[in-house]
Amino acid sequence: MRLILDASERKMRDHLIIRTFYATGVRRSELEADRSGSGRPCKLADLYLKELKVFIRSGKGDKDRYVLLDKKTARMLDDFTYGRALDDPIFDIEDQQTLCPSMRRPSLSWC
Repeated sequence: MRLILDASERKMRDHLIIRTFYATGVRRSELEADRSGSGRPCKLADLYLKELKVFIRSGKGDKDRYVLLDKKTARMLDDFTYGRALDDPIFDIEDQQTLCPSMRRPSLSWC
């Protein structure tokens, strides 16, 4: 995990996405809006950085829950999101950028 975090430090957005996944255990689908448009991305209003938690809406089983953050990730998220509107997504994961092309789901073919 240390190698992945170290390798991603050059791009703050990517580094924070990986840190958030690692710190909270959230699924990508819980952090981003799904491609069908039915999901809702985590927004800045869902961050409770002083309490070190994030509110996840409609997670697995369509249930809401809070997940905990470590202090360093919370501080980094605070810096990263400074000056943005509460309705903005934390990360724009649904865009065409790929965090890590090798992490795409492989298509399985049976021979």
